[in-house]
Amino acid sequence: MHKKQRGSKLTYIICLMSFLIVLAIGIYFLRGTDNQSKPLTLTEKDQKKLTEYVYSSVYDYLDGKKASHDDKTIAAVSGGKKDRLYLSIYYDNNLRGCQSIPISKKINTKQLNELVYKTMGDARFKNEIPKDQIDGVTLSFDFLSNRSEISSRNIDELKDIITLGINPIQISNGEKSAYFIASVPITKNYQHKTLLEQLCKKAGLESICYQSDLTQIYKFDSFNFVSLGQGKPPKVYYRFNPISQNIDEDVLRNRLELVRDWFKTSYNSKKGIVEYEYYPSKNKYSDDVGSHTRELATIWAMTYLDEYLGNRKLKEAIDGSIQTYSKNIIKKDNYAYFKMEDGSNNIAYSAFMVMSLLNTKEENQNDLIEPLINGILSRQTVGGYFYTNFESETIDGQDYYPGEALLALMHYYENTEDKKVIDVVMKAFPSYVGYWRGNKNTAFVPWHSKAYKILYEYTRDQKYAEFVFEMNDWLLNNHQVESSPNSDLIGGFNKPNPTISTSVYLEGLADAYSLAVKLNDANREKKYRDSIRLATNYLLKLQFTEENSFYLDAQSRALGGFKSSLTKNNLRIDNAQHAVFAISKIIDNDIFNK
Repeated sequence: MHKKQRGSKLTYIICLMSFLIVLAIGIYFLRGTDNQSKPLTLTEKDQKKLTEYVYSSVYDYLDGKKASHDDKTIAAVSGGKKDRLYLSIYYDNNLRGCQSIPISKKINTKQLNELVYKTMGDARFKNEIPKDQIDGVTLSFDFLSNRSEISSRNIDELKDIITLGINPIQISNGEKSAYFIASVPITKNYQHKTLLEQLCKKAGLESICYQSDLTQIYKFDSFNFVSLGQGKPPKVYYRFNPISQNIDEDVLRNRLELVRDWFKTSYNSKKGIVEYEYYPSKNKYSDDVGSHTRELATIWAMTYLDEYLGNRKLKEAIDGSIQTYSKNIIKKDNYAYFKMEDGSNNIAYSAFMVMSLLNTKEENQNDLIEPLINGILSRQTVGGYFYTNFESETIDGQDYYPGEALLALMHYYENTEDKKVIDVVMKAFPSYVGYWRGNKNTAFVPWHSKAYKILYEYTRDQKYAEFVFEMNDWLLNNHQVESSPNSDLIGGFNKPNPTISTSVYLEGLADAYSLAVKLNDANREKKYRDSIRLATNYLLKLQFTEENSFYLDAQSRALGGFKSSLTKNNLRIDNAQHAVFAISKIIDNDIFNK
């Protein structure tokens, strides 16, 4: 009996000990895994200490001193499974060097000196830094953590796995290996296929090496902060943009001034137009003729901006562009229209020139405005629709051209109160309401919102405001990014991959908000205001400023322009044109002061 009891106790003790051991192991691995999955961070204090020490080490290098071998802890790294620290040094808008060291929980002076001297001695880059110019040196720190292997070799799947601008990547095959930090696709304007091909080449492999099962592909998490000069506090960056931004009226006006300067810089006096598109990573303007509609809309934006900011800094660009396009005007008995060299003759050309001339307030402007208005009026059908071309009874660009024409008519009415013009707009209204309800799309919404907002203000007929609400409610409910694992996408349109089109929708939303305020619609007022704030936060990340363009060789050509998306940095004129109207409407509606 006693033997049985002792055996039972022994069995119980063994089972209990086994359970406790398993539990302890489980907790250990769980805690380790949890810690590894957490994002790697440094405190603001440690970011500052690390930055200050690196600047002093750079100065020592420039002064010809040998690297110090002191071994003093400078910063503590928390969270994540630590891997490497990359240091990128920029001077005069060029990369001076980029090198790395392995890291653990603490970073000491010996490691940092080694890193600085490796980076300053990077033989791939030749631009020299004068010792007395250290204030102009920019430092970018990239901490790589949580390395994970990628099994897929399918480019479409890799697009979903590797987030451009956020995930550093590594390729390894045998003894050959190479890394790209997260900023590479941003600074180089690489998309996934090019990014992987270039990384293969960097490793000394064939450009398609990423497709081979013999090649290992890894991705990392990244923590990045940047200092734009000695004495300037470091800021945390995300996708090579400052992660935090305060928005108020002064900030927004400053952004408009930057756009104005970008238009001025981009004006080509020999061509007599603003350059259609600029590629910052290549420092190259587009060779394409581009879009006449967008060029004319840009003239409108410039005339508006000059008046809005209270100066005439764009006069040369405005006058030159108007003169260039005026050569394409065809005059008939009592009306006029544009016919371009390619034969195109749509009503949007006339609409944008009308709105431009209304803003310039030059003498004899009515000599051209009235014939252009008559031309637009002549294209309305019995049913209310507009033929969108002058030399044929055809309808194309249905989601764009009619709305642009209606907006021009309403701006003309604001200046003249010509009854025949508002009658045409009211006649068109039911036709386009019916069209949109049967063909719901986002492009239609902002142009018609802007036109019908003015129409409501003059008629006080609520049906115009209600349709503006209907369109913008649908837009918000279906197309704005409300949540995302990538915080910089939140607020943008259209989900899941927002672009500069966000500015277009902001124009219409701002007018919808204005109507909600006028009609005391508190629910919509709040809904639209919250949406506009989020969208503005996204939009401003697309503009090149001093803080996010320090790596561009021809920085002055990019400053003020708006990128097509967070990962595509081409600067097209309509990107800036729409941003002008969106930002000015946000200021006028006091969106960030309420």
